[in-house]
Amino acid sequence: MPYIGRGLTTGAQYQKLDDIAINNATTFTMSVGSANVSPDQNHLILVVNGVIQEPGTGFTVAGSTCTLASAITTSGHSGLDTIYGVIAGDAAFAAYDSIGANALGVTAGTVTASRAIVPDANKDIASFRNVTLTGELDAATLDISGNADIDGTTNLDAVDIDGAVQIDAAFTSGVDGQGYDTKFFGDTSGAYIMWDTSADDLVFVGAAGLDIAGNIDVDGTANLDVVDIDGAVQIDNTVTVGADDAGHDVIFYGNTASSNMTWDTSADDLILNDSTLYINQDDNAGSVLINSEADTAQTFYIDTPANTTGNVIIAHSCDSLTTGSMAYFHSDSDSTATRKLVNIINDNTAATGATCLSIQQDAAAHAMKITQNANDYALEIAGAGNTAYPVFEASGNALTTGSAGYFYSAADRTADFPLVEIQDDNAADGGYGLKVRVDGNGDLIRGMAQGNNTKWVVKNDGSIGIGSSTVSSPAGSLNMLRIQHATGSAGLVLCGNCDARDAWDIQANDDGNLYILRGNTTKVLIEGGDGTVQIPGSLQVTGVLTNTTRIVVQKASTSRIMGVENSHGSAPLGIDIVFGGAEPNNTTQWFVQGRDASADEFKIFSDGSYSQISDISVKENISEVDSMISKINELRVVNYNRKKDASKKNHVGIIAQELEEVFPHLISKNDDDTLMVYKIGLVMPLIKAVQELSTANDALKSRIEALENA
Repeated sequence: MPYIGRGLTTGAQYQKLDDIAINNATTFTMSVGSANVSPDQNHLILVVNGVIQEPGTGFTVAGSTCTLASAITTSGHSGLDTIYGVIAGDAAFAAYDSIGANALGVTAGTVTASRAIVPDANKDIASFRNVTLTGELDAATLDISGNADIDGTTNLDAVDIDGAVQIDAAFTSGVDGQGYDTKFFGDTSGAYIMWDTSADDLVFVGAAGLDIAGNIDVDGTANLDVVDIDGAVQIDNTVTVGADDAGHDVIFYGNTASSNMTWDTSADDLILNDSTLYINQDDNAGSVLINSEADTAQTFYIDTPANTTGNVIIAHSCDSLTTGSMAYFHSDSDSTATRKLVNIINDNTAATGATCLSIQQDAAAHAMKITQNANDYALEIAGAGNTAYPVFEASGNALTTGSAGYFYSAADRTADFPLVEIQDDNAADGGYGLKVRVDGNGDLIRGMAQGNNTKWVVKNDGSIGIGSSTVSSPAGSLNMLRIQHATGSAGLVLCGNCDARDAWDIQANDDGNLYILRGNTTKVLIEGGDGTVQIPGSLQVTGVLTNTTRIVVQKASTSRIMGVENSHGSAPLGIDIVFGGAEPNNTTQWFVQGRDASADEFKIFSDGSYSQISDISVKENISEVDSMISKINELRVVNYNRKKDASKKNHVGIIAQELEEVFPHLISKNDDDTLMVYKIGLVMPLIKAVQELSTANDALKSRIEALENA
């Protein structure tokens, strides 16, 4: 229904929104006279179902869309408008109405003072006759179809002129001491002439250039950054480019693209790019002579980063050589400083397929011959960066009677000296002197004396044969180590200094015993009769023991397998079992296990719990147990302390002799006739007694309930 009431008096202007009727919705479009309006929400009075709504809480406005806080319904309001609104206040209409008869009461052709005119973005302002501005005209864009006559100064931040410009007076850009960049663009993209005010230069950029049909007469110095000369140049005097210590690049182009010779002044280098230096020398003289006075820089340097399959240097067609050399390197310097006459380096660790030096010899002559006339190494191979591969490899796949490696000396020497010396000069563990591998049935190593008599041999199965006479059948399947010696002497002596007798000494003598000594003191004796091992000191076993590498102790008769004795006089301790790597669980990782030939019998876990095998598969003659309450009642529980305990700590327990009278199977006897109690065995009788008590208690409860019910 229409608005009922008196007109608003607090604002200069007001208008009612068109009737709105929505159901179960939250948004609607605001309009006045069927034209969309966009009032400020603080100038909008909105009534919903007879209740005035608070702006910003009950509703919000975004353009011409009004959004309610909650959906409305017409239920219970039959015959009434569900929602209506009124726009109030002077600022209410500037945002939605065009300049015309309906705008704030302003009639066409007039402007009301102190009224800001902000037209709607979707409406045009048309049919103005004259507009006279005494202030500023602020507009995002201004389109003038006719002439603009401006008597004063026009201050424009940016000017975009699409048509022709006629300037009848002087054109000045900037003032003295304060200029501005000026650009003249050409038809080619990126080509222009610019007056660069910061550099005070006229700059030609891109395809822009200076085309002069006549002559150029320059009395002073012509400083040209780039000169392009298409015709011939005749220079009748010396050409100098740059000055000492201040040169410039000079490029000589060829007929092929990217081919040129460049003098690179920054590197002081003459560079041939995609070009070849060709020298034709027909006389008996040097083709290339390089006289370098440099003491640290390269005399001759070749850089071919793009070469993939070609050869960097080729000495070819030397078929006439007799006594000459294809390559000759000579030095007559008497300097003692460390230096290399020829140095070949592969300086990239990723080039794993590169070979620094490859020599192929197809003739029956030396592939490489090294002559050392001085007292120093004839050949030194340093594998400083090598970690996993041999430093030296000799491949002889075609060998029949020859050797992959041959060391020979005919020196007339009387002093001891090795023909081959292998030295590991680092004390770190893991290195060893010699590794020999034979995949066939031949010997790994064979030591021979004069006359080719074998004195010692290492077989490929690891057996060793050593003898004072020829070892005809060493080791083999009978002995892994065979030592032949004269009667009355030790068969094996290993010592650090056998004369001083201050090191460890292992001797196997004719008495059948094996001695391990320190100096003249026996530390370990293995008796040859029964194999008894005597260790006066301590025994420590380290390393990883698996199911296949166990310590096995076998003993006949009924004596104990192993005895551990601590003879420490003060605060002795027993066996300490430690899991140092990780804490064990209490189900699968045990501290102690007892087993026989068929199964695990018991285990002790890290939390102190004890378990023993109780599977039905190991049991027979199974029957119910008689009453245990009476037997349990026969047991006496007492307080006591142990005689050897100086602290007299109190304990609660039973007496073994008394327990033996009731449960003899829970008692075991030591060698000294003292008794021990199998305490875990008491658990089962106690369980039986508790079951009996539970049964009796249930019967009593039933009798009590029956009596109470009666």
